[in-house]
Amino acid sequence: MRCHHTAILAHFLILALLAFPFAMATADTVNSSHDSWSGQVAHVYGTRVVDLDGNVHRIGTDAGVEPVVLLFMNAFCPVSSRYAPELNDLATFADAHGTSFYGVMSGPYLTVGEARNFVADHGFDFPVIFDPSGDLALRLNPVVTPEAFVINSGDDVIYRGRIDDRFEAVGVLRNQITSHDLKDAIAMVGADGDPLPHSTNSVGCVFEGWEAERLPESVTYSRDIAPLLAANCTECHRDGSIAPFPLDTYVDAKRRARMLAFVTREQIMPPWRAVEGFGAFRDERHLSDRQIALLAAWAEAGAPFGEGVEALPETV
Repeated sequence: MRCHHTAILAHFLILALLAFPFAMATADTVNSSHDSWSGQVAHVYGTRVVDLDGNVHRIGTDAGVEPVVLLFMNAFCPVSSRYAPELNDLATFADAHGTSFYGVMSGPYLTVGEARNFVADHGFDFPVIFDPSGDLALRLNPVVTPEAFVINSGDDVIYRGRIDDRFEAVGVLRNQITSHDLKDAIAMVGADGDPLPHSTNSVGCVFEGWEAERLPESVTYSRDIAPLLAANCTECHRDGSIAPFPLDTYVDAKRRARMLAFVTREQIMPPWRAVEGFGAFRDERHLSDRQIALLAAWAEAGAPFGEGVEALPETV
C-alpha cells in the first residue's frame, strides 16, 4: 500500500514539474522583455503611410522634422481598451512637446472594418495608421499590444515599452500608478539633448505578428495595394498631375500590374536616385523590399481586387 501511495505521489510530482515550465512560458508571452535591448534604428522616418481616414502621412516629417510616437494597439485586447480613454491626452501632450503621435493597427487577421470600429468607439483625435501587410510592424517588431515606440528625429528608437505601470500582469492592476513611462519619454525626446535609449517591459496581448519571409496568403488591391499606391504613387499618378497615367483607381492599377512590379523591382519607380547608405533624407521616395514583393505577388496572382469591406476611404 505504501508503495502504491509513493507511486501516486511521484506521478503527481512529475506532472507538476512538467506543467511549471509551461505556465512560466505562458506568462512570458504576454510580458514583453527587453532586458538586453540597447536601442535600435527604426527605419521609419519619412515613410509614407495611410491612416484609417484615408489621409497620407510622412512619418516624422508631417510638420517639419520632429520626433515620433508609434503606439501599436489591438482592437480586441482589454489592455489596449483600458488605456484608450487617456490616449487623446497623451497625443495632446506629445504635440505640445513637438512630437507627432500615431496609433498603429497591424495584424494578419485584422480587418479594416474592425480597426475603424475600434477607433470610432474610442473617439481618437490622433491619426491611426492601418498597417495592412505588416511593413511597419516588421521594422519595429512589437511583442505585445499596447507597445509604444518613441523615435527621435535621427530615426533612432529612444524608448520602447509600456504606457505606464498600471498593469502588474495581464488582468492584475496595481493599486497606484507610479511610473508614467511613455509620457516621460515624450518629454525627454522633445527637450534639448540626446537621451539614452531605454525600455520597459510591456504587459498586454501577444502581438499576432507577421513572418518576415512570408507575404500574406492573399495579396489584394483593396487591402494591400491601394494603400501602398496612395501613399507612394498617386500624388503624381492622378488625372491632371505630372505623371503620364493615373494609378488612383483599381482599373488603372490592374491594367499596369506587371509593369508596376517591374519598375519597382528595378527601382525605376518611385523616382529616387540617391545611393543607399549615404545618410537619410527628408522626403525620400523608395519602397521597402516587402512592398516591392507585394506588388510582384499581386501581379502574379492576376491583380485581384479583394473584399470591398477591406478598402480604406479614398485618399485625401
